[in-house]
Amino acid sequence: MKIIHIFTELSPLTKKTRQAELNKHFILNQNNASNFIIMPWYNNYDSNSNCNLLYTDKDNNFEVFSSVLSISENPSYLIKPLNQFYPFFNHELNIQTCLIHFYNSLLQFIEKHFDKAIIHLSDFLCAPVSYLIKSKNLQEKFPTLLSLENLYNDINFFQEHYAQMPGTNSILMNEITRNGAFTAIKSGLLFADIIVLKSKYYAKEIQSPENNSDYQQFFINRSDDIYGIMNGVQYGTWNPQIDNEIQYKYSTSDLSQKIQNKLYLQNKFQLTESEKIPLLFYGTRLDKLHGIEIIIESLPELAKLPIHLIISGTGDEELIIQLENEIAKYNNIRLIKGFNISLIHEILAASEFIILPSTDEPDGVSFLYALKYGIIPIAHKVGGHRDVIIDIAECIENPNLIERVNGFFFSSYYSNSLIQIIEEATSVYQDRDLISKYQINCMNEDWSWKKAIQQYQVLYHKLWTKI
Repeated sequence: MKIIHIFTELSPLTKKTRQAELNKHFILNQNNASNFIIMPWYNNYDSNSNCNLLYTDKDNNFEVFSSVLSISENPSYLIKPLNQFYPFFNHELNIQTCLIHFYNSLLQFIEKHFDKAIIHLSDFLCAPVSYLIKSKNLQEKFPTLLSLENLYNDINFFQEHYAQMPGTNSILMNEITRNGAFTAIKSGLLFADIIVLKSKYYAKEIQSPENNSDYQQFFINRSDDIYGIMNGVQYGTWNPQIDNEIQYKYSTSDLSQKIQNKLYLQNKFQLTESEKIPLLFYGTRLDKLHGIEIIIESLPELAKLPIHLIISGTGDEELIIQLENEIAKYNNIRLIKGFNISLIHEILAASEFIILPSTDEPDGVSFLYALKYGIIPIAHKVGGHRDVIIDIAECIENPNLIERVNGFFFSSYYSNSLIQIIEEATSVYQDRDLISKYQINCMNEDWSWKKAIQQYQVLYHKLWTKI
């Protein structure tokens, strides 16, 4: 079984974006020698001796280099126009012409060097490749799997863009026009053989009548081909048993050192040192999508509770200024602007609850790290939160879940609902045996990349049997 992974971002080759880092960890955990990587060669790559010219296609104005990447032993190939490089494929720029050149070049390369393979399109900028494969009737040799982190970023892909790809198929073009598939993502949703979102519940929510997304009907039409697989976590780095960034290491067998981490952090931020005061953490991108507005609205009431709250992140500057002004009124809340990786380790080791008030959650990774540190989520009941968190209320319908309870949900997206569930969580905190049980349940969850890759392998085999 051969799998070709098409990336437009991959750390450390490209700048260190969230997507590039996720792609890096994904490929690091692919231990199969039959995995191949193909990427565009951008103008910001450092030229290095590990890149060797494989061949040049003067007629189609591209060349291919074989490469050995520092992060993977899998065969890797970089494609570029003759005598120049691609600009970085930023979705905010008018990059369709460059993308189309990359699509055409990579498919010619694949046809020349592979008799058959699964094509894993690893982000939305790769999605139109699925159209190109079908327009050339290559889908039986090269079935496609498209994975999407979210639906927030997309680019236009109009008829004139499709027309620049060889083998333009009038039947497929009619299908594009009929469905209004004039963006990269919509193209992939129409033509990819399998679509993977990063949450099975988000995959269901996007099809629900309450969802008014432009993509809704595409997902409904492809419901049998849609899957949800959460991103993984690097437990070799983020694990309180071995974390050298924290003051006191701890494990499920002894949580007492977690309390020592809390006392240390309380002192560091000039908060009252007390084992009995629960420490809550809200750390994310501070914007509307991730719930900063409901947090700001809730602060006056949260400040009255016997809790400590640490807020950390970057994001919407206007909202952060509003947040900063509000926090200045209270003694039990602290704001850390910016991102300090060492400090995040310390906060995770010290915190007992994490607040997750996102309006929706198409994937979610940060709270998976929090679970490993025994942090109990207080979350809006949406998307990826539902894949991971088990609230006591869910045990009414499914008593078998009672031993796996690990968090608290609020469903109504109002500040009163958030405040109420935080009050409930901090009340439960007084029952140390119960709260320890919840923490251990969090820490015992397996959201490793190994688990995620196993789920992808099932889908790869599903496609491979059709070749």
